[in-house]
Amino acid sequence: MQVLSESYPDSGVYAMRHLEMYMGDVDKWNPGFKKFNEGLLKKLRVKYCYSMISSEENVIRLQIMDKVKAYYDSMRKEEQHTKQPQRRQSERLKDKAVE
Repeated sequence: MQVLSESYPDSGVYAMRHLEMYMGDVDKWNPGFKKFNEGLLKKLRVKYCYSMISSEENVIRLQIMDKVKAYYDSMRKEEQHTKQPQRRQSERLKDKAVE
């Protein structure tokens, strides 16, 4: 296996995947990267990020999870707020059709 000397933004993701997939036998070692796959890379980023954040060893995990929940809730409210005018307009159209 060739080792690169340069560091790239996702080097840590690749390193973690290699460590996760190594089962003690170099000949059978397959980290699952056949070619660059943006979808797989995104899934691995989310998986490893979640694992680190939600780990029992992470002493600030509850604070982080509270902030994530607050952010998610604010995004949901914003999304609902932008959809309300469309609903009102469609309700007005229904009312006019009934008249």
